[in-house]
Amino acid sequence: MPSATVTQLPVVADPQCSSVVHYYNGKTYIINIGVDEVRIVNCTDKTGQALSTGLSSDIVNYPRIIDIKYKTGSTVVIRWIYIKSGYVVIVRAEVDLSAKTVSITEEVSHNLTWVSNWVEIAHSIVIPPFLWVALDYEDAYLHYVNLDDGSDVSVDVGFGGYFPRPSTKYVALNDDIYMMLGRHYSGDQVYLLKFYSKSATGTGVSAGGGSPRPQIGSIALFYNDVIFPCGWGGVAESDNDIALFDHRMNHLGTLDLSSLTGWDDVDTMPGFTIFAKNKDGRYYALLAVRHSTRTSATPEGRLYFIEITRTGSIVDSALLHSFPMDDGIYFFTLLKPDYSDRTCVPVVDLRNRKIYTIARVRKDNTWSSYLVEIDISDIWDNIDEFNRALWFVSPFKIPTTLTLSITPL
Repeated sequence: MPSATVTQLPVVADPQCSSVVHYYNGKTYIINIGVDEVRIVNCTDKTGQALSTGLSSDIVNYPRIIDIKYKTGSTVVIRWIYIKSGYVVIVRAEVDLSAKTVSITEEVSHNLTWVSNWVEIAHSIVIPPFLWVALDYEDAYLHYVNLDDGSDVSVDVGFGGYFPRPSTKYVALNDDIYMMLGRHYSGDQVYLLKFYSKSATGTGVSAGGGSPRPQIGSIALFYNDVIFPCGWGGVAESDNDIALFDHRMNHLGTLDLSSLTGWDDVDTMPGFTIFAKNKDGRYYALLAVRHSTRTSATPEGRLYFIEITRTGSIVDSALLHSFPMDDGIYFFTLLKPDYSDRTCVPVVDLRNRKIYTIARVRKDNTWSSYLVEIDISDIWDNIDEFNRALWFVSPFKIPTTLTLSITPL
C-alpha cells in the first residue's frame, strides 16, 4: 500500500491557487501563485519561501494561468490573470529558481464592468490561449471573454439567478465543446453545457446535500478513456459523494464516501484525483475529504489512497494522513480542490516513484501548509498507465555512447 510523509512548510502555499512545476538542478519545485506573492516549494529539500509580486487587488481571488514557458534551466515564464473591480488583468511573471526572484509585468487590462466579486474568478476557468470562462455574480450569466482583445459574450444558461460553475472538464467533439457545469444550489444535479450552443442540460445525477462543484477532481485522460469526476459540498451537516461521468456526461457510478470514512457528513471540497489505471482495469486515486460542520464531531481532514472501479466501487483503501482542523471549510489539497485551476493537480515523480501534493489547513485560527510525499513503489509494478492531466517529473538522463574506431596504420 502507498504511504505518506508529511512535512510542515515554512510558507503558506495555497492548493486552490494556480501552480507550475519545474525540475531544476536535480530538484523538483512547485511554483504556487497568489496575487500578492509567489510561493516556491522545494519538494526535494522540503523547504519553501515566498516572493512578493508587488501586485494588489481589492478582490480576494485566485489567479488563473494562461500559458507557461520554460525560458532557461532556472527560469519559468508564467502568464496569468487576476481581477480587480471592473477589470481582468493579464500578468507576465519570470520566476528564477536559482536567484529566487520574480519579475512582474502587467501586460494589459480589459475593462469588464460586471467584475465585482471573488467568486467570479474562483469559479472560472481559462481555455488556453485566449478564452476566459467566468460567471457574473449579480445576474448569474456566464461570460466568454476573449483575453486577446477583451471582447465579451454573455450567456444565460437558464439557472434562474443561481450562478453557474464552469469546469476544466471539457472535450471538443465535432458539433460542440462539451463541458461539465454546476449550479450554486444545494443538492442540485450536475449539468452538461454545450458550450457554443449555449445550452445546459441536467444529468439527473445528484450525489450530496451540498451544491455540485464541478472543479473538484481532475479530468482523467487515459488511452481511449476519459472520466469526469464531480464532487458536492459547501453545506454544513450534509453528506456528499463523488460521481463519475464519461466525456458525454453519462453517469458511470458514485463513490460512497460515508462507508469509507465512517462519517455521515462528508464534504468533498478538499480534492480528488485519479492518478493511474492499473493492469486489472481499475483506477488508483487520491481523495481528500473533511468532516462537514457538526457540533458533535471533531473537525478533521483526511487524505486517502483508494482503488476504484469505473462504476465507482471502492475496492481497496488506505488512510494516508489525518489533519486536525478548525470547524468549517479549512482544509484543501493540491488534488484539484474546489475553487482551483486546471494546474492544481499533484506531481508524479517517475524516477523516485513518488507523488507530491500540498495540503493547507487552518487550526487554532492559524493557516499552515504541508508537503505530502506519497510513496507509490508498492503499486508501481501494477500501474499500466498514468493520467495525462497531471504534472510529471521524469529526470532521467540519456547515457552518452562513445564509439571508437581503430584503423591500423
